[in-house]
Amino acid sequence: MVNRLSSATQADVQINKMLGAFDSIGGYADEYGISGELGQLCLSRMIGTGRCFWQETKNPPLSFGAARALRVDWQAMTDDNLQLKLAVEPAAKVLNLFPPHYIDQEIWCIGSISGANFNNQEWQLLHEAPRLTQNEVDSFSEHLFIEMPESPLPLPGKVDPIKIVGQLPVPLLCIDTVQQHATTHHRISLKFKYQHVEIPVYPVIPVVNLMESGGVLSIHRNRETEYRFRQQLQRLGLKENTQYKFLQALERYPLYHGFYAKKQAVFDDNFLSPLNSID
Repeated sequence: MVNRLSSATQADVQINKMLGAFDSIGGYADEYGISGELGQLCLSRMIGTGRCFWQETKNPPLSFGAARALRVDWQAMTDDNLQLKLAVEPAAKVLNLFPPHYIDQEIWCIGSISGANFNNQEWQLLHEAPRLTQNEVDSFSEHLFIEMPESPLPLPGKVDPIKIVGQLPVPLLCIDTVQQHATTHHRISLKFKYQHVEIPVYPVIPVVNLMESGGVLSIHRNRETEYRFRQQLQRLGLKENTQYKFLQALERYPLYHGFYAKKQAVFDDNFLSPLNSID
């Protein structure tokens, strides 16, 4: 991608040092897979030299282009399968580069992509998305709807969930003990019940989607009420276990939200006052 000169400038030396931070591709010492903020800086400096070319040096040197909006669609193929297509507007080639960039080979420019609100792993998965047969569309759509409810990725098929909206949550407590560094702690684990469905505290997202009796259910949470319940627990002397919360946030739908307490307490169903406490 870079035209090497026998007499390297100071800028070339700095670029070469940055390239050394990346792994080579296919075993070739002069080909690198650049990514991340350092890769973006490296690409910017290479283009800034006026000697950065796409594929061949006989092409015009690359320049910077304005950001272009991402468009993600499921495209029907000739065999009726669906393939995820990444495009920008105005049209250009979407590069498998993170942060997301495009290249316009009509005017030989490279620019960033707006609206690509994905992390590095998600962006790679989009590029590697398999084709879907018509028999897979419904199950894949439901899976995506449940596992990635806030994803900007469009669904390939229609999902018509049963919605629970405007309901007050009922707090549920589970009391147990845990061992940590040879010390026994009492723990109160919190969940919220909406109608007949129990959900964990974390992740704190506005809508929880899940499978229920062979269908898809969407629970629109009352987060203000949930927050007041959590505050009430803390006013009773319970300390939220931030490490446990972090571990739960890494899971999609964990079972419980944990609290540590110096005293173990039992609460009534309305979560209004302790019935008794246990030393």
